[in-house]
Amino acid sequence: KNRSGFGVCLTMEKTIASAEEVVDHTYNKVNDNVNLGKVLKEGIINAQDKFEEWVQCYVVVRERGLTLGFHTDDKKEKNAVDDVIFFSSFEEIEIEMLPDNARRSRESKLFPFAVRRKIEMVQTVTTSPDDNEENQLQQHTKSCLLKGTKKIENSQDVIFATLNGREMWEWASTIRWLGTKPAEEYIPNFGKPSTTMSHCVYYENPLVLQNVLLKMFTYNNLPVESVKYVEINSGYFELYSDVNDFSDDEHSDEEKENDLDESSQSICESSQSIRAFKNRSFMFGAFAYNVIVGACVQVNEKCFELITSAKLFDLSSGGREYNSILSMLCEGDYSTSREYLVKSLWKQGYPKLAGYYACYEAFTMNLAKPGHCSGISSPTGRPVHPDDQKLCRIVRYNGDGEIDNATL
Repeated sequence: KNRSGFGVCLTMEKTIASAEEVVDHTYNKVNDNVNLGKVLKEGIINAQDKFEEWVQCYVVVRERGLTLGFHTDDKKEKNAVDDVIFFSSFEEIEIEMLPDNARRSRESKLFPFAVRRKIEMVQTVTTSPDDNEENQLQQHTKSCLLKGTKKIENSQDVIFATLNGREMWEWASTIRWLGTKPAEEYIPNFGKPSTTMSHCVYYENPLVLQNVLLKMFTYNNLPVESVKYVEINSGYFELYSDVNDFSDDEHSDEEKENDLDESSQSICESSQSIRAFKNRSFMFGAFAYNVIVGACVQVNEKCFELITSAKLFDLSSGGREYNSILSMLCEGDYSTSREYLVKSLWKQGYPKLAGYYACYEAFTMNLAKPGHCSGISSPTGRPVHPDDQKLCRIVRYNGDGEIDNATL
């Protein structure tokens, strides 16, 4: 067992060779001379050692596994290899983004992700010679249905961490697919959440969100920079007006005009059957924006952290739109996570509140939810939780109602 908890076997030949040849041999000869394939990504990131301490690690991702070189005080060689993790295919890999056990607090500056191997659980079913053929077939079918996946028993996860979220997703996506690029699918498109009655798996189920993001980071038009709110609006405007993107020889002119008259959501859904449709870069930002709004109105901390760490949407570019990110966060039902999410938005560049409104009202109105407050689905006219009372003072201190009070 190595430091990462995986059993490995390094094969070394006793021969005279140059240092470069020895390094290359160590990287490529694993498990009875099985070649790990070409390099997909390499670099120095943080990794947890057996004492659960963060150390620098030189990681090389190849087509059939990883090599790890832990940098210690007495060993700083770039190409030193301590552990080798072999995968027969990408289907053996399981990734967990931002695992709770890898962070000591919410304020941690690291972005961790765990890598583990999936294995099959097969229950052996014995049959006697007296069993007829039909009964044996039923037993075999039952055995096949019992197959599943679980974590490796008595072993540790390999936990890596980067200093920014975008880099974390790039590393995790590379390891998840090991060079076998998944087929590009249409970016999920759903209506912008508007109340606590809005529900969608992409901002309520962290595992679903994680898996779709790991795929999206392999797509061709993944934007290099975070998409701004104005770019989303202009992108949809171009999508409406660009007839060529919705043309197909098999569609009549009337059908094309009908496509252009639909809403942005209907356009993306209906165009999945149209040959010329592509995932444009602004669509990554539109997806991220809607997920952020949904995670805020449902006050889902894990989904919020996953989507904001991907840096697909520029949080500093919004705030003035109707049902803005912060107004939806204030509108949601009480949660102990709400104050943390508000402060996290500001840390990530979301504008302070002077001159901004929550649906033409003060943000404290959405937090307190008085009886006359309309347009929200949360209960109104009830006592305000002490945590939300504290948050009302925080948002007021950060500019909520400042211009209006000065005018009065």
